[in-house]
Amino acid sequence: MDQPAAVRPRPVELVVRNAAQDAATATSPLGASRLLSLLPATWRIDVGFADGDVTVLVRADDGVTVEQIRRAAERALADPTLAGWRLVSRRGR
Repeated sequence: MDQPAAVRPRPVELVVRNAAQDAATATSPLGASRLLSLLPATWRIDVGFADGDVTVLVRADDGVTVEQIRRAAERALADPTLAGWRLVSRRGR
């Protein structure tokens, strides 16, 4: 059975950046760990660090839309302990 276009069982890539710091310190593993701890525990996540950005590859459960993933990331980034961190791009694959 075909799934609606908005449903993405495939990975979604989120790129976040800590605008409050310079590129050398922006990809703090501590900040990235905090972000990951605030995302749903059922999501499978891979993380990469490059050029001041943190790339979060999310594999959510079937039925979770890209928009739901984006909203969850925005909620997590609103946590005061992540002041300065921003979602800079999102791409569904």
